Amino acid sequence: MPQNATTGEFTPCTWTTCTVEHDGSIRYRPSLPGNVVYLACFGILLVFHATVGVRWRTHAFLILVCVGAFGEMVGYLGRLWVRQDPWTQDPFLVYLVPITLAPAFITAAIYLCLGRIIRIHGSHHARLSPRAITRVFVFCDVVSLVVQSLGGAIASVATDPKTGDLGIHVMMGGLVFQVLSMTAFLILWGDFMWTVRRDGGRDSGKVEWMAIRRSRSFLRFQIALIVATVFVFARSIFRCTELAGGFSGSEANNEVLFMILEGPMIIGAILLMAIYHPGRVFGDVWREAARNDDDEFVELEARRLGARK
Repeated sequence: MPQNATTGEFTPCTWTTCTVEHDGSIRYRPSLPGNVVYLACFGILLVFHATVGVRWRTHAFLILVCVGAFGEMVGYLGRLWVRQDPWTQDPFLVYLVPITLAPAFITAAIYLCLGRIIRIHGSHHARLSPRAITRVFVFCDVVSLVVQSLGGAIASVATDPKTGDLGIHVMMGGLVFQVLSMTAFLILWGDFMWTVRRDGGRDSGKVEWMAIRRSRSFLRFQIALIVATVFVFARSIFRCTELAGGFSGSEANNEVLFMILEGPMIIGAILLMAIYHPGRVFGDVWREAARNDDDEFVELEARRLGARK
């Protein structure tokens, strides 16, 4: 913000009095074509998921993915606003907060899917019941969202660098927690799939769901979900390193890195979940597999332990 040489007062920045590289909320002017393309991609994916989700009645999955896609759309609209007004804080926050928070809804949808996958293969293969897995990791997602939101709120009202840095650190703490919970999720998932293979593979679950277990679409769905998780995981690591350097750091002001490691990662994850939509794979079994099978899990686990003695 320039200072009047006569009065000593600071005046609002304009395109003639300030430069984006020195005075902007981010040190570059966001690409118009790139951000419009990403905005359009998220819009198309949102409409697709809403349509297919209603058709197959995968309501919880629909809501989570659509909220995530909508949050990304708001964030990219914010980046276009930053392009027009890079000086003030409101456009920056409209860009920063939704794009930071939206992927947590995508991971919650993935956690929901793993619960169904476990039920199809057989709950006795898992270390925890499907309902417990979904609850634990969705809870972790909620904690991550709350912490990141708190950090964003602190940063948005900061009037001095110390408070601004505190907000950044809190946001980064939420992202680190998200990365750690996703790491635990991937380990648990890998352990589950190894156990399935060890205990008889695709023929070890309920007989009435054998057709799904043996289908190519179910296998592809699982692979697509793993890749989608890795995409979101890679994006979260990038955001951690970005925030570690602060809003004025080189990573936070590198548009090339952002356009490669932010938008495409989440677009890729949501696209894979559209191509291999759970409604197409599970059909009516999606709702049937949502029932509470904790009692069944406990019974089968007891049998398995008894057989090993």
